Amino acid sequence: MVMADTYRIKGLAACDQCSSFTRFSFLCSGVDGVVTVEWKKGDRAERIQVRATWWSRLAVWVFKRT
Repeated sequence: MVMADTYRIKGLAACDQCSSFTRFSFLCSGVDGVVTVEWKKGDRAERIQVRATWWSRLAVWVFKRT
């Protein structure tokens, strides 16, 4: 189940050194100023959490009101 504040970011990255492309997919979610980013690395799921700065939270607040 995907919540309203969860986003999947998919893309294709290019490497200049080896002239190849790699697909990527991240699952991002946020609650109360904490952003969680998840991805797969081999057979394991990796996860990192970061706290959003007051400036980015203010930008979201202003954007919702315009």
